[in-house]
Amino acid sequence: METVINIQKAIDYIEENILDELKFDVIANQAYMSSHHFQRLFSMICGVPLGDYIRNRRLSLAATEIKISNSKNH
Repeated sequence: METVINIQKAIDYIEENILDELKFDVIANQAYMSSHHFQRLFSMICGVPLGDYIRNRRLSLAATEIKISNSKNH
């Protein structure tokens, strides 16, 4: 259970810093794990590699911004 809580802490860190440069070792430190161990567990628990998660979140935020921007222009 503690592992899942630590993974969630790392996800919270990602979300709080999503627009900044994110380094995998810094993210892993949030979960008190080595980068290699964290990335392996993250993929197993979340079903997606860490890099893909970050990229997809950023793309989602960009799409939302575009949608909001387009709705303001109409």
